[in-house]
Amino acid sequence: MPRVFGTAFALALAACAIVGVGASAAQSPRIGKPRPPPPGPAPVMPLPPAQFDSNLVVGGQDIKARLMETRLGVSVMVNGRGPYRFVVDSGADTSAVGLRIARDLELPLGKPAILNGMTSRDIVDRVKVASLDGQVVNVSPEYDDVAAAAAVLGRPVKAVLAAATAAAHADLGLG
Repeated sequence: MPRVFGTAFALALAACAIVGVGASAAQSPRIGKPRPPPPGPAPVMPLPPAQFDSNLVVGGQDIKARLMETRLGVSVMVNGRGPYRFVVDSGADTSAVGLRIARDLELPLGKPAILNGMTSRDIVDRVKVASLDGQVVNVSPEYDDVAAAAAVLGRPVKAVLAAATAAAHADLGLG
């Protein structure tokens, strides 16, 4: 990346960040309760046929957990604060943070998403979390911030996203 682009990129992202920080510093995020999604069937992407892998090896780290009624729970530090008790759902494709925790931590809002549960389907507010138990879990910039920086720089959004992500990974010493 040429030095001029790098400097301009940094200035554009800084300008976007200042605008975002000024707005969020004035008031804490307004996280709402789940609300009904638009009527109609839920869009479901077709799934490939299931395949059995007899060589599958399950790995990971052992964690301290305890049984909470009929569910498994773990204590988690969020952005350096906590610990907070989370329920483990091995079938979930995302994690949920309760309203109280999100408000207490003043987690920045993400874009709302439809959450499909076992018994309901709701639009929920998402929040951004940078680290869990001291491990960085999110270094990807928001699309709107990248698009704004790309417009200022006159560069393709894809190029600015790649540069921003690479810079964050390098700054944090991630591979």
